[in-house]
Amino acid sequence: MNNLIPGVPEELPKYISSPRSARAWMYDQLCQEGYRIVIDPVAEDLPEELADFSIDLAAFRGTDLYIVLIRRRNDISDNNLALIELLEKKKNWHYCMIVLPVKMQKAA
Repeated sequence: MNNLIPGVPEELPKYISSPRSARAWMYDQLCQEGYRIVIDPVAEDLPEELADFSIDLAAFRGTDLYIVLIRRRNDISDNNLALIELLEKKKNWHYCMIVLPVKMQKAA
């Protein structure tokens, strides 16, 4: 699951520790690559096949579609894996899944 957008480093910068910082970083990376980006896209923003999936960013450029998923390691679900399988079958559809560590609970 290490499919990253061309030009995006395989390692995340050290400051990325939350979904919010990961989203901002991916947004910047995609903007630099010339994509039109939709944050938290709804069904109307996406092709019909993707309407029922939870997606963090959708990026469009010409016929290319990049879907970005940002999940904590313990939040990866079968639904996420089904989405990835669907994306891998479509020409010009790509994905990037950023997997963050499990958030540690503060001691009481």
